[in-house]
Amino acid sequence: MSSLIVEERSGLEQPWKLSRMKFGPSTLRTRAAGVLVVMILIALFSDDTSGNTSKKWNKYESWIMSFPGLQAELRNRPEHVHFLTTSKSAAGFESAEVISNELRITRDGVKGVNPLTHAPILIVTSVLSVVGDNPMHSVIASHTGTLSNRPCRLCRRSGWKNEKDPMRARAKLLEFIGPQQHPSAGIKDGHSVKNFLASLHRRVLEGDIEVGKAISLAAEMGIKDKHFEHGLMQPHRPLMMNPLLGILCDNLRKMNEEPFFDLSLDCPVEILHTVNLGVVKYCMQETIRSLNDAKKQELKARIEGVDNSGFSIPFRGHEMVVKYVGSLNGKDFKNFAQISVFALRGLVPANVQTLWASLAALVVIINGGEIRNIENYCDHLDRILNAMVNAILVSPYCWKMIKPKLHLLRELPFYVKRFGRPKDYASETQESFNKHIRSNIIGSNRQNTSKDVALAFARQAAARHLTAGGLYQVGSIWQSLTIDFCPPQIRMRK
Repeated sequence: MSSLIVEERSGLEQPWKLSRMKFGPSTLRTRAAGVLVVMILIALFSDDTSGNTSKKWNKYESWIMSFPGLQAELRNRPEHVHFLTTSKSAAGFESAEVISNELRITRDGVKGVNPLTHAPILIVTSVLSVVGDNPMHSVIASHTGTLSNRPCRLCRRSGWKNEKDPMRARAKLLEFIGPQQHPSAGIKDGHSVKNFLASLHRRVLEGDIEVGKAISLAAEMGIKDKHFEHGLMQPHRPLMMNPLLGILCDNLRKMNEEPFFDLSLDCPVEILHTVNLGVVKYCMQETIRSLNDAKKQELKARIEGVDNSGFSIPFRGHEMVVKYVGSLNGKDFKNFAQISVFALRGLVPANVQTLWASLAALVVIINGGEIRNIENYCDHLDRILNAMVNAILVSPYCWKMIKPKLHLLRELPFYVKRFGRPKDYASETQESFNKHIRSNIIGSNRQNTSKDVALAFARQAAARHLTAGGLYQVGSIWQSLTIDFCPPQIRMRK
């Protein structure tokens, strides 16, 4: 094994020999002690959950996880979504500290047993992505938010709203919604954010800058870490930061732990909130409001004639779609985008019809099936996004639709190359899991809701594990409830 390397100072090529490398025992190999090591990828999801059945909001912060390494037809099934924690008093970024402690244990490896061969294995987990809506992504990725002057959590492009010069504001706007180019220095990953916060903390301790200046410097880079700000406010100013970034140092030893995920790089653009509840929703609301009564009746008649057999979810009634357009959900907007080219023909101006054609093409491609050539797919997606942006700029709804979500859509090809199909990291399944969390919250006595909900899901998980033939240990022997010992109703279901 040899290759050529170039010396940094002299520029001379020298053979690189294997003897120059320093070998040491792998931590995982030592811990595994010869058994098979199994890597399991997980996807985290954080969202707000209401603890009431009524419209009155009773906010709980919940975390759940799924397994993106499963087959496409299995990964979004409800039985593969698992509850982690919920809390009314702790925010999502505060609960992340507990989750990071568990990830630290599983990253080092947990001993288990192969259910097929009954052979011992070492299970290692790694976070592939963190799914959520845009505000939750900003909090988890230590970002200032979409309303700040750095509205993108991935790149360092600034917004245009604070620009006073009209010509410069126009140039910044076109750059903001234009095609994205990502040099390696422009992406805010976990290591760069961690090192930047550490350097700010060091400058504060040395008296180089004040606490307020450090926070404002971080905000100028689009970074807002509530743990970091809380640490700077303390008298002894400990170094604190997003727990998902890993430990930088502690009182016992200096260390630089690898981040558990790469912040904005591993927070993919979520199509439910960015497309269905984003550009499609804005355009649909403005389109229907612009129609007179006669055109609304014509639109109702066309929607009523739609054949529902082609939709995965039946289309809502025409009266609901037109009259209550402000109260629809993401699937309603997705369905309407697919029939909009036919339903709105002759009812809207030509530029609006062109806009809806680009939105329909976008909805179809991001919800499509297999990607055979990812480069061709991303090129096609870029062309559709360019057509959509051009149509928005000449449409009467321009200033209603130019929002940070439009810029985030331009980041979608980047995440497709990193994670694959957009619908694989959509959050519909995780969002629907909120109803199970809510039912357990309502069933508790509200004295210790987090513990009651966790125990309820733990019992369900244990029962599902046993009835599905999972292994359990009795002394030193691993046993399983086979189908012969299951009740008839479980046997039939299996």
